Amino acid sequence: MSALPKTKPPQVTKQKSSPQAVELDQYGRDPASPPEQFRRQSNLKAETGYAPFYAAWLADLPRLTSGNVCTLFIMAVNVLSLGRPDNTKGKRHQWTRPVTLEYLAAVLRCHVREVQRQVKDTSERGLVAVKKNTRGQYTFSLLYNDWRKLPDYECGRPVAIDEPEVADEDGELVEVQPDAVRLCRRPLKVQAGKAGRPVPIPEGLKVGSIKLQNSATLPLVFDAVYQGGQLLISSRFASDWRECLEGKEKANESRRGCREEEAGAAEISPRARDVIAVFDPLLQQTGERLLIGDAVALGNAVKALGDMPIAFLEGWLKAGKNPRSDRPISGPRVVASIIKEAYSNWAAATSRVPVKRTSGPRKASGDGLVNSIGRAAGERLSKFGRI
Repeated sequence: MSALPKTKPPQVTKQKSSPQAVELDQYGRDPASPPEQFRRQSNLKAETGYAPFYAAWLADLPRLTSGNVCTLFIMAVNVLSLGRPDNTKGKRHQWTRPVTLEYLAAVLRCHVREVQRQVKDTSERGLVAVKKNTRGQYTFSLLYNDWRKLPDYECGRPVAIDEPEVADEDGELVEVQPDAVRLCRRPLKVQAGKAGRPVPIPEGLKVGSIKLQNSATLPLVFDAVYQGGQLLISSRFASDWRECLEGKEKANESRRGCREEEAGAAEISPRARDVIAVFDPLLQQTGERLLIGDAVALGNAVKALGDMPIAFLEGWLKAGKNPRSDRPISGPRVVASIIKEAYSNWAAATSRVPVKRTSGPRKASGDGLVNSIGRAAGERLSKFGRI
């Protein structure tokens, strides 16, 4: 007895519903948007759907408002409270209906964070009374009877608001697009313990949030505050920067060990060891690659050192009010140029003129004389800042 043939039921694929296009009015606006809902409350011909604006307000609002968004926020609360159309007893409402901050942001055409600042600022200064229910909605009331007693708005007054919800983990670096608006012609360099010059923001540029990214090799901690009409962003090394630096050094040592094994573990000359002992600690301060892990940069540095005493190089790096050893070094490839600059100073200090050498061993007395001159010049340079 044969089995009946099994017929596979046809698969019905559910078509994904595409978002419906918003029907705009003849002026290109969404009729269901919060601003257009305000518009439908008014009948300009019948002179209905308005809120009172007392003449006394004009004496107080210009000195109490913090800016355009604050003024619009006061006007919106006025319309939502005194201008409510459901006043059956003929007396105007003093409080608004419960509304969300997102609704007010759509009405004022600004970011929600800006509405949060206005709610916090106007309530603390006594312009508006605020209530919040369990659903996260707010009701507002204008305290216009007390506006006359309030002091003028203090420009640059900081307003602390709740921190936004952000991801715990850092994201990837954001690539700067060619059409991005650059606030600086080139990246600004700020010395340690100093503040850079103010960077103006172009007029009409709306910034909803700030994204801080670190393109260095060590973790940084950023802090951003607003005061005096300026946005101050401070940065410092994270508390675990030493652990991160030690991890990078171990990685450099492992990569260097692999290169030495492949190249037969070539022996480092004494002059190269002197250069490494001077510059590798300086490179560690900024988290850059070390000379001992870059054979090309190390060879160029030893070549630039020539017969200059290492004592003069150490004194030259520490000389002056702004010594070169306190300034960051961008990488091991820059060490050769630094040594060349020190070499030119050493040659000028010792009035050194290249001498043609004859064949034969070099006399030890000449080496001792050059080393003593270089050591003395280095000591005077580090002590007095000049030779």
